[in-house]
Amino acid sequence: MSLVSVGVGSGEKERILLEELIKKNLAERPASEKVPIIYYPVDINSQLVDLALEKARDLPVEKKGIVGFIEDMPLLKEHWRLPVLFSILGNTFCNYEPEFILKLVYENLEQGDLFFL
Repeated sequence: MSLVSVGVGSGEKERILLEELIKKNLAERPASEKVPIIYYPVDINSQLVDLALEKARDLPVEKKGIVGFIEDMPLLKEHWRLPVLFSILGNTFCNYEPEFILKLVYENLEQGDLFFL
């Protein structure tokens, strides 16, 4: 699974979510069948991306920070491994018109992907 978080900020909320995803993964699957988790913190501020990566440094997940805008989602999604848990956990949603952001998410998620707002 790929956890993609747009407007990641400091990454504190994402760390909590990652910890729970890791626990769920360990509880549901034998060690030999672990599903790898890839964490993609996305923000327009490179320092915040670095901070979010640092917050998850000790977690057993692959990490790939992305500096970009939510409008870049059609290009960025080519790098994500399916399924995707696409999240907006901060105040990023408030920076956009709801119709725009919901349409963008709808158009770019595939069957089996999830959106967490």
